[in-house]
Amino acid sequence: MMKEAVADGATIFLSSHTLSEVQRVADRVGIIRSGHLVTVEGVQQLRSKAIRRVDLYFDGAPDASLFEPIDGVREVEVRNHHVSLSFDGQMEELLRVATNSQSLTLTDINSQEADLEEIFLTYYREEV
Repeated sequence: MMKEAVADGATIFLSSHTLSEVQRVADRVGIIRSGHLVTVEGVQQLRSKAIRRVDLYFDGAPDASLFEPIDGVREVEVRNHHVSLSFDGQMEELLRVATNSQSLTLTDINSQEADLEEIFLTYYREEV
């Protein structure tokens, strides 16, 4: 029904924190902060700013200091053979560091994109 209305030239306002839902139906996303519209961006541009949650698994215990200097890495947590971090940088650099460790082998990786709520919250942490 929404796609039909858009095809007829209508503007649809949708409130959602689920990025996949918004991607299915929206071309652009507006973010309101303190009652003011702070940005209107295409869904792809907004996604490119998203912080991802990345989990790296190794065959041994990695040192958090390997990952902390990488641009875009935040909140590094190491538990046994598992590294969990927030990341908004170039994935190539993260993987280069993870696979070039002298003594460890990367055994698995899981990456989850942030949802719109997390992206929205970045606008409250930063000055726009």
